[in-house]
Amino acid sequence: MVIGVFSAGFGLKGFLLPNKFIDGGATGISLLLENLTS
Repeated sequence: MVIGVFSAGFGLKGFLLPNKFIDGGATGISLLLENLTS
């Protein structure tokens, strides 16, 4: 489970955020809110 959390975090920081992709679920909502408020 710990390895899964680390790989998800690596994918988010390494691929989704630099390319401006939005993930689904609670992560996507938090990314949208961060994008709108910054």
